[in-house]
Amino acid sequence: YIRSTRAATAVLYGNDEEFRVGQGKVVRSSAKPSALLIGAGVTLFECLTAADKLKAEGVEVTVIDPFTIKPLDEKLIREHAEKAGGRVLVNEDHYAQGGLGEAVLAALNGVCGVKMSHLCVREMPHSGPDDVMLARYGIDSGAVVKAVKDLIAC
Repeated sequence: YIRSTRAATAVLYGNDEEFRVGQGKVVRSSAKPSALLIGAGVTLFECLTAADKLKAEGVEVTVIDPFTIKPLDEKLIREHAEKAGGRVLVNEDHYAQGGLGEAVLAALNGVCGVKMSHLCVREMPHSGPDDVMLARYGIDSGAVVKAVKDLIAC
């Protein structure tokens, strides 16, 4: 994965928020989502920014914070993947192997009609400013927006 010094980001949860191992959280929901976005840490914020950009264009999405990857909240992911017509995008600051994307793919195994896009680090990481690195590896909000549009068009 790429290690980035997290820039100032919004506070998503209050101090009294309860977290349970293996239980994800829906941080943005839609009654009729065109896609499900899943991100963790810095890529969760990129998914939320992309959700705002997409909404401005009339595209509704649901965003999930899995909170834990092992164990993963498979029930939550399956439920919202189905609501999104099987269109799922995972965004992570990790290699494709052994990370969030593979865990989500395993959770969706056997679910009919799933189309998944996996944004992740696909080359040897380098150092640099957060926004530059996120863009370089195709895991910034702009890449998320493009991937969602590609999923919808597919």
